[in-house]
Amino acid sequence: MAESPAMADWFEIAVVVTEEAVDAVSSHLVDLGSRGVIDEIEPGQLGRRRLRAHLPDGVDAAATLDGVRGYLAELEAIYPGAASAVVAGQMLDPEDWSETWKRHFPPIDVGERLRIRPPWVAAGRERIELEIDPAMAFGTGHHESTRGCLLALEEIIAREGPPARVLDVGTGSGILSMAAARLGVRHAVAIDNDPIAARAARENAGRNGVGDALLVAIADLRAVRGAFPLILANLYARVLYDLLPTFAVLAAPGGWLVTAGLLQFDAEAIVRRAEGAGFVSVTERVLEAWPTLVFRKR
Repeated sequence: MAESPAMADWFEIAVVVTEEAVDAVSSHLVDLGSRGVIDEIEPGQLGRRRLRAHLPDGVDAAATLDGVRGYLAELEAIYPGAASAVVAGQMLDPEDWSETWKRHFPPIDVGERLRIRPPWVAAGRERIELEIDPAMAFGTGHHESTRGCLLALEEIIAREGPPARVLDVGTGSGILSMAAARLGVRHAVAIDNDPIAARAARENAGRNGVGDALLVAIADLRAVRGAFPLILANLYARVLYDLLPTFAVLAAPGGWLVTAGLLQFDAEAIVRRAEGAGFVSVTERVLEAWPTLVFRKR
């Protein structure tokens, strides 16, 4: 993680939003100049999360907060409740800023073999490690949907061995395709429609020594060709729902589809849609109300 410029103070923006609006609001905060976004469960408010972003001192605090509120008002038509989101700001000194990042991104063990750690934590030897800079893009392994995908990925590979190819849709930081490569997959295609995420995924792949195994592209799923024995898709429910027929076209016969990013009340509709597209439901794992659904193509 880069040091703060000239050890300046930082302006923290905190926004409490609905689960569905997290990605859109996070992207907006990054567009404002934040190096990343801390995503936390909001205590006592089911279905809402607190997003915290940090901008270097010198920004117009009042204008920035007004701009965020204006953006939330524009999102209201897409994500009901966005306009009523709580928005607040405060100044942090460099030490507070640094400790905030370190406190919210500790190393975590996932499953039997994987460990996700930030750059400021020394590497170990007991597990397969992935170093992820949380200031670069979304996907640090701390969110329940990402952990669910990693657990499913590890279980599939333990059961059947590494598949020849993996497709990672909405790759973010590249964490899922990098984990696949570290677990033995020789070729992964990682796509995202966000250039910042694609650049971060390439840099993370190089940092973790799997750059040769990953093809990272800024692409729409409908432009992808080929048959994949394993597809990983950590996306929101409405996006998953729309893309399931395309996943069915891209999945090899008997291929696996791992989906996450949806909330528990969306699971039934996703299962019905997937089964209608030609998949069989295999497992469902729920972590903190975030299901990970695993399917297999007939």
